[in-house]
Amino acid sequence: MPRHEDPQAGYASLTAIILCAALSILCTGMITLATSQARSAKRALYRAQQQEAMNTALLRTGAHIAMISGAATVTRDEAIATPQGTMTVHVRAEQEARKWPLGQIEKIDPKILADYTALSPEALGQTQNQDCRKTLFSEVGQTPPDHAFPKPVGLIASGSHDGEVWRLRAVSGNRVIEEDVRFLGDPSHIYAIVSQDEKALGESPTCRYLKTQP
Repeated sequence: MPRHEDPQAGYASLTAIILCAALSILCTGMITLATSQARSAKRALYRAQQQEAMNTALLRTGAHIAMISGAATVTRDEAIATPQGTMTVHVRAEQEARKWPLGQIEKIDPKILADYTALSPEALGQTQNQDCRKTLFSEVGQTPPDHAFPKPVGLIASGSHDGEVWRLRAVSGNRVIEEDVRFLGDPSHIYAIVSQDEKALGESPTCRYLKTQP
């Protein structure tokens, strides 16, 4: 006998194929979304741990400064343990009073400035050179613009920086945290944060144009 196929069977097969394809696309999309969310969560966790490590390094440096005397730039590499491993944080601390007044940057003696950097006052005003500018000039700077920086005084133990304002800069990976702090002379509260700023390192590159560390 002639064989008669159900004309609906082809439609059913086609529908099943379309449904399977749709489910496959849906599953792929869900997997992609879940993977993206997992990566975002991992980045957020890393950023949080990085920020905590940088703040810890700043506090350790502040505690170190509070226990010594002398006026000089302090640089330290702090190894901070985190759940994801050890993070290295580079910290630089600068006593602000030793710097030139920021408001007198145009009055700086070019010959004296040239002893510290090849950058001109105009170049120091550019965003990419802000770390250089902040290293040499401060709103609370007390060194006259026609004078060189006071020679650094050796850092010794059992000192006091009560009332002094320092700039602290911590760098880890591609992030930087800067703080202006005032030392309080209180072991339980080492310093008060006057200002704090966190940004990508690319927005405030570490100065590479200093001839000598002030």
